[in-house]
Amino acid sequence: IRGVDHPESISVGPRGEPYTTGTGGQVYRIDLKTNTAEQFAKTTPHRVLGQAVDADGNLYCAHTGAGTVVRITPTGRKSTYATGPGGERFMCPNYPAFDQSGNMYLSDSGDWSDEINGHIYRIRPGGGEAELWFPEPVDTPNAIALDAEEKHLYFVETFGSSIARIAINA
Repeated sequence: IRGVDHPESISVGPRGEPYTTGTGGQVYRIDLKTNTAEQFAKTTPHRVLGQAVDADGNLYCAHTGAGTVVRITPTGRKSTYATGPGGERFMCPNYPAFDQSGNMYLSDSGDWSDEINGHIYRIRPGGGEAELWFPEPVDTPNAIALDAEEKHLYFVETFGSSIARIAINA
């Protein structure tokens, strides 16, 4: 794809349109016919990591610089969707994923030190303050996904060099 500054992740919207983000907070919509990207929003100069898109085409970006999850509409309007518990910043919000009920699960990679201090949070439909969903610290959780039956959440542990699985008990 031409015209993209260090893409970090990819998501696909409800009409099949791919999205990615850049190192400088750029948000791109990709045109597969021309193999080009259009920047239609910018979060801030800080890096955006993982992203997810909802059925209405809103993009949800894990924004490391702000320590939040940012929602970006298809027209490029942005707003804060979620903060950490108590309105605090996440340490390193990394990757969001939605379940079919509209709950967002979010990996927070922690401070990338030798200390295991990453977490998995859940944000209820509509956004707001996150709740600690998995009570134990995890080793730099990165990309996450739910299985088709939504019985398990899978995540990559970057420094743990593994893929972990947690049972979802609704």
